[in-house]
Amino acid sequence: YSKKFNSVIDSIIQKIYPDIIPSTDNPLDDNLFSLGIAVALSDGEISKDEVSAIHHLFLNVNEDIDATCDKIKGKLARDSPQSIVETIVNTNVQKIKKKKGIHKKDIVVMLRSLLLVAASDGKIEKTELDTIYTFSKEFGFSKQDLVLLVEQMEIQ
Repeated sequence: YSKKFNSVIDSIIQKIYPDIIPSTDNPLDDNLFSLGIAVALSDGEISKDEVSAIHHLFLNVNEDIDATCDKIKGKLARDSPQSIVETIVNTNVQKIKKKKGIHKKDIVVMLRSLLLVAASDGKIEKTELDTIYTFSKEFGFSKQDLVLLVEQMEIQ
């Protein structure tokens, strides 16, 4: 009975506060992982704190974080960070738009996670906010929406 009760309560809480109980089958996890890397890379480098935040936020991801970071560092030797960030954001926007059943609340959850990655090294850089905004505007979010979300989360 307790398992059934917990699953009912969890689903109710997840609808109201989606960040508290993460879905185990979120179809956006892989996209979120890539976008987290893009946000971390926006200021030109990926700090240990950002890697740690990505690791803790996106545990359900099938990708190896260290291998992905090494791959990105290899790409940095060939391309500029901004070019890599633009490619990651554009690729993930297209992938997410092709998925069925994705709602605005799903994007809000993603934005909150991306803001946490941006804040993980102590402060949110303008370049990180620009990357998050570039992604969010593709789903109908304005700069004011993003500022409001930052204020709601009480991170600076």
